[in-house]
Amino acid sequence: MENHSYRNYTNDDVYHIIRRALKKKTGNAINHEDLLKTAKEFGLDENDIEQAIRDEKQITDDEQIKEEWFRKEKSNFKNHLVTYGIMMTALFILNVFSGGNWWFQWPLFGWGIGIAFHFKSTYFPTEEEIEKAVKKLKKKKRYM
Repeated sequence: MENHSYRNYTNDDVYHIIRRALKKKTGNAINHEDLLKTAKEFGLDENDIEQAIRDEKQITDDEQIKEEWFRKEKSNFKNHLVTYGIMMTALFILNVFSGGNWWFQWPLFGWGIGIAFHFKSTYFPTEEEIEKAVKKLKKKKRYM
């Protein structure tokens, strides 16, 4: 076994080493008391650990809300796309059987532009749109 007592480790090194060791541990959790003891052995302040726990929970909650929002947006887009397909098919059939000039392409293109914008906002939202949605959902969950 090599002697590593002389070596210094960066915070990133420590993070990855501890993470890797925890993955090998039987059972996939450590209790709060053991976490605080371990942190104390590293020379970390208990208040800093408690704040880090709160911060991690907030980040995790935000990520879950973001994932929930993306799922809902994708579902809404798919419903919009199905409705578009059904309606355009119905309008095409109506145009075929009504005779006269072709008019069906106008709602096809007009609504198609709306579908394109909906696709863009669903699959390529801006950071601002995501933040706004997360804040809105967080506020809604607080009042539930």
